[in-house]
Amino acid sequence: MEKAQGFEITEYGEEHEIPGRVQGSILEIIKERVQENPGVNIGVTFTSNLMRLTYRSYEQGLPSKMQEVERYSKMALDETVKTLKKEFKSRNSETLDLKEVKEMANYDVQKVNLNERYVFTCWRFYEIG
Repeated sequence: MEKAQGFEITEYGEEHEIPGRVQGSILEIIKERVQENPGVNIGVTFTSNLMRLTYRSYEQGLPSKMQEVERYSKMALDETVKTLKKEFKSRNSETLDLKEVKEMANYDVQKVNLNERYVFTCWRFYEIG
């Protein structure tokens, strides 16, 4: 009779290639950014060597002003990347090299109640070099 060998182990994903101090600095800078509008938020997450910046806003009557919201989200994410690079350089005395992965950018709209209120979420991915 053959003896049971045990379970196979499958690796999911890759180890993070971004050094912990880089991730820590980026997280700290993003958390320190204060938004004027409490219905708008910008967050950051990391996967492998990619950084995902997410813009999230709470909007009323979104379908009628979709272009305006998309334009504002683009400006907010551009400004966040600019601030992130500047702050990172001043804190760490080194340059933060970010290369946008344009084909991974996208957005999502969810209706949250019957009174025409929506949550608009868009994101961009950046490769950290």
